[in-house]
Amino acid sequence: VAFGLGGLYLFGITRIVVPLFADPIGARAFPTVIAFGMLISGVLLVIEHVQARKAGAQDPAGEAKGEDWPALSWTVVGVAAWTAIYLAVFEFLGFLIATTLYLIPLMLYFYRGRVVLNIVISVAFAVVSYLSLAVALDAQLPVGALIESLRGY
Repeated sequence: VAFGLGGLYLFGITRIVVPLFADPIGARAFPTVIAFGMLISGVLLVIEHVQARKAGAQDPAGEAKGEDWPALSWTVVGVAAWTAIYLAVFEFLGFLIATTLYLIPLMLYFYRGRVVLNIVISVAFAVVSYLSLAVALDAQLPVGALIESLRGY
């Protein structure tokens, strides 16, 4: 699946029209990084699958057969609702605060028992993403009305 999505995404990038006098980095740079990230993820998933098979572990794809589908459905609905809330407050809170507050509960839910590590990873991901996008690629990410209002004091 990761290979397919990465390949389709890479194909879509080739369809981006770049004006003659465009930014030297170009409109294709960041999407290309994402596409190769998906392809690398696909390779890592295949390696993980092969290693699990060699170790005699249960097929990772087979783990879902014993899942409680109603509970899984509520998890999907919960993540979708949480994502909608994240998008609703994104402009007001800004990228760093909104993304950190979005990731912490998700990390705590999906990786239970590692509270401090989950918080550190959530904050680090938000900061590294911000630095990558806003600083390195000069993307315009929202600072947030909350921070803007505090600057006035």
